Amino acid sequence: MDLPTTTCEDPVVVISDLHATWSARWRKRLDRLRPLWRAARTMVFNGDTITVGRTDDRAANQQVLEHLSRRCAEDGVRAVFLAGNCDFDLPGQRYVPLAGGKVLITHGEAIFPGVCPWRDVAPRIITARASALETMPAWRRDTLGGQLEAVALSLIKVHDPSRRSRPLAIRVVDRILYMRSAPRRLWAALWAWRQAPQLARRFFEKYAPEAKVIIIGHTHRAGIWNLPGRVLVNTGSITGPGRALTARLQGEQVVVQRIREGPRGYQAGETVARLST
Repeated sequence: MDLPTTTCEDPVVVISDLHATWSARWRKRLDRLRPLWRAARTMVFNGDTITVGRTDDRAANQQVLEHLSRRCAEDGVRAVFLAGNCDFDLPGQRYVPLAGGKVLITHGEAIFPGVCPWRDVAPRIITARASALETMPAWRRDTLGGQLEAVALSLIKVHDPSRRSRPLAIRVVDRILYMRSAPRRLWAALWAWRQAPQLARRFFEKYAPEAKVIIIGHTHRAGIWNLPGRVLVNTGSITGPGRALTARLQGEQVVVQRIREGPRGYQAGETVARLST
C-alpha cells in the first residue's frame, strides 16, 4: 500500500456520509456534531461529506467544508476530508493509514466495480474505470492509491454538471424514468449490502494486505464484520437508514460506538466494539 503523507494526531474520530448542503437547517445540524470531536485531535470525515451537483453548487459545498473546518479548529481539532463518490473532486487524498498501516480509513466505494451498483450510471463507471486503469503503469495499477485514482477519474468522466439545468420537459422525463427504476435500484442496493463484506475482503486483501482494521462508509449500512485476517467497520450515515457509528482511534486501539442524538447534539453512546491491531 503506497502511504500518503498526511498524518493524523491521536485521538482520531471518524464519521462518514453526511451529504450536507449549505442551508440554515444544515448549519445547525453541523454544529450539533461538535460533541463527537471535542475529545479528539483529528476529525476524519470519511467521504460524501458533501454531494457534488451543479457547477454552481461549488461555492455552497465549499462553505460546508469551511464551516466544519472552522468549528473543529475552534475546538482545537484538525479536520481531514477524504473524498468519496459524491465528493469525488475534493483535492487531497482518498485514504488514511494509521498505526503503521494496520488501520485504514477510506470511503469504500472502490470495492464495487461500478462504485454505486444501485445507480443507472454504474455500467459506464465500470467502463471508465477500466480505461483509467489501462493507462496507468502496472506498478501504480496494483496499489490502493492507483485503484482509488481510477475510481476518481471514472466518476469525473461520467459526471454531467449540466443535468439539472436541462429544459423542464427533459428533467420531468428523467424523473419519471428514475422513479420507474426504483424497484431495480432497491434490489441493487440490497445486493450491495449483502455482498459488501466479501467484496471488501477481496479488495483489501489485494490492495491493503497489512490493514487489520478497515473503516469505510458509502453504503450507509452501519456494522462490523469479522473477515479472515481483518475487521471491517462501516460507520453508516446520520442521514440513515439505521443508527450511525463513530470510530475513535488511539494508538493501536479502535473503539466503535453508536451515535445518539440528544439535546446537546450528536454524541458517542453505547460502545459496540473495542478492536486492537
